[in-house]
Amino acid sequence: MSALTAKPKIVVDAKGKPLEVIIPYEQYVEFVEAYGLDLPDDERNSILRAKSAVEKGDYSEFLSAEAVKNEIECTR
Repeated sequence: MSALTAKPKIVVDAKGKPLEVIIPYEQYVEFVEAYGLDLPDDERNSILRAKSAVEKGDYSEFLSAEAVKNEIECTR
């Protein structure tokens, strides 16, 4: 199920102010996985640091494809 097909239910108070949104469980799982909310804090923080570095054009902490290939071959 995608966000485009889900039919969320909005719970409001007596004045009509939205309090909660109820979505299907499958959509909740998709949301959690898509935004990395199911990851441990250290992994999520690492991803956020990498994203920030890319936005700044700083690739100094990244491995080249060749280096990754070499690491994979060394572990075989």
